[in-house]
Amino acid sequence: MDKKPTQSNPPTPEKPLMLPISSFPTIEESDDEHEICKEHQQLLLDEEALRETLEEEAKTEKERAEYLFIKRFIDKRSGLEGV
Repeated sequence: MDKKPTQSNPPTPEKPLMLPISSFPTIEESDDEHEICKEHQQLLLDEEALRETLEEEAKTEKERAEYLFIKRFIDKRSGLEGV
């Protein structure tokens, strides 16, 4: 018996997935998403500004505490404490 190689058909490509038109956002939804994105970006900017302000206030408070500590030390050394 003579064996011939069997030919197999190449796989057929799958049909592209067709989404129903109702699955696409409407103009109103797109506008809402755009507005939400803008608001989110503004919140991120506000958060960064607040973080910087809090860091500056913490630094100022630390410097003030150091100043008062040194001032008390000097006053104590010079006998002016409680005057």
